Amino acid sequence: MVVVFDRKKEITYCFVCKQNYDHNACRPECLIPCGHTFCHECIKKLFSKNCSRCGSLFNQIIPDYEMVDMISTSSDLKDKKNIPHATPLPNSLTLPSVNQEFENKKNEDLNDHQNQLKPEFIHLIMEGTREQQLIGVNEVRKLLSKENHPPIDEIIKSGLVPKLIELLDSNDTKIQFECVWALTNIASGNSMQTLTIIKAGGVPKFIDLLNSTSEEVQEQSVWALGNIAGDGAHTRDLVLNHGILQPILKFLNDKTKPLSFIKNTAWCLSNLFRFKPMVEFEKIKDAMPVLDRYLVECSDSEVLTDILWGLSYLSDGSTAQIQLFLDNITIKNVTDKIGHQSLTVVTPVLRIIGNIASGSDEQTQIILDLDVLKDFQKCLGITKSKSHLKEICWTISNITAGTSEQIQQVIDSGIMPRIIELIRIGEYKIKKEALWVISNAFSGGTKDQMLYLVNLGALEAIDKQLATIEDTSMQSLCLSVFESVGQNLENVLKVTIEDLQLPKTLSVLKNSTNSEVVQKATKIAENFISTRSSGSYEGDEPSDNDFDDNQDIIS
Repeated sequence: MVVVFDRKKEITYCFVCKQNYDHNACRPECLIPCGHTFCHECIKKLFSKNCSRCGSLFNQIIPDYEMVDMISTSSDLKDKKNIPHATPLPNSLTLPSVNQEFENKKNEDLNDHQNQLKPEFIHLIMEGTREQQLIGVNEVRKLLSKENHPPIDEIIKSGLVPKLIELLDSNDTKIQFECVWALTNIASGNSMQTLTIIKAGGVPKFIDLLNSTSEEVQEQSVWALGNIAGDGAHTRDLVLNHGILQPILKFLNDKTKPLSFIKNTAWCLSNLFRFKPMVEFEKIKDAMPVLDRYLVECSDSEVLTDILWGLSYLSDGSTAQIQLFLDNITIKNVTDKIGHQSLTVVTPVLRIIGNIASGSDEQTQIILDLDVLKDFQKCLGITKSKSHLKEICWTISNITAGTSEQIQQVIDSGIMPRIIELIRIGEYKIKKEALWVISNAFSGGTKDQMLYLVNLGALEAIDKQLATIEDTSMQSLCLSVFESVGQNLENVLKVTIEDLQLPKTLSVLKNSTNSEVVQKATKIAENFISTRSSGSYEGDEPSDNDFDDNQDIIS
């Protein structure tokens, strides 16, 4: 693409000999595609294919008759505001090839230069007319839109950031849009790069542009603020304190906004809820009715996903924080999404349910009363998502950490056989959460509930894991199960232990580097393992009642 600027009234000079000339009086001057001007005498020195001003490669000399400046650039697929293409002049002169080696190397060298910030772009933005500034900002934005290694630091060092923010005050919405887009890409970088925009006063400018008459400028400003808010708790609070919430909610309530706009806005809003320490609820409580409505009315998976992730951040806290959440959001609107066809929607739903289940017993019961265990049983049987299996097991472990009545609800749901299967065959992270389900059930359950789990093969599954895992935290967790069984079902453990690898495993674990593992292994070995000369285990013989059908098996 060749972009032409008319500078007929300007005085220019040759970049090599520095001799000034009046364009209107001196016609035989020449240009090359990087935009620099040379006289005919000096242009002969450029047959090396490199501009002596900026080092850029070129393959044309353009007579400087009706134009004085031009920039050659490639098309950008991401460009939302393409500037019309201009065809090179028919009297362009093609420079002869110097040698074949140059021709072979040309494309490689051009690729090396394509991500570089050219000095003329800086000049156009800093000192050009409005039209020239638009072109310059457009080129900088394209550089920043490169997927691989955008020159963010180079552009920051050039001093362009304050100028780009200054141009946000322009009455030209095209310049505003290009500037916000460029700054959005800078804000997508690391924390130091984002801080550059904050220090230059970008946040209040973006907030002001939320009231722009241009929908494009509004949407791009939302994107920029979302990037800044997503950098951490401090920047999140900064954006909130500048008054972003009400304009954001206004956009979400505007049914005329296109879906892309709503997607960006929902994502930005979710970033306003992220990070620890948690956002002050008073600052964002006005968003709750809007989000509650979207849970019912919205059919777009991406929007729902962002809204649900935002809600998951708000539900992740103390019992008091969870109660605030429950008081302001209709939780059934959340649990109804467990069966959603999009896995990306289901993931934050599971997280919210797990967060609430981690609260008080009363808060956990709210979840149980919505019959989520039935949905969990279905998901555990059909889902192929490892993250969903992990989330469900984590949530159930929070439930089995509750009352014995809540443990019984888990048992009655028919979930426990699948949990024990996941201990046997699940991947490590899933296995760990499944172990917590069983450990909590043994810790807080009744004897009948423990016997039910024993008869399901829980001890055999845990025994196998204990013999193979190296994670000391999981070893301690497994040992806690055997401790609970020993304390409540002593005779059952003494008989069951004959069919387990536990005695051999305990002898190894007593030499562990973890003191807690050593203490638990030693205690279990001393209390429940005593070898007789015949090879069987000494101790109290189990009574017939220990395995009475009516007592040991819970249907």
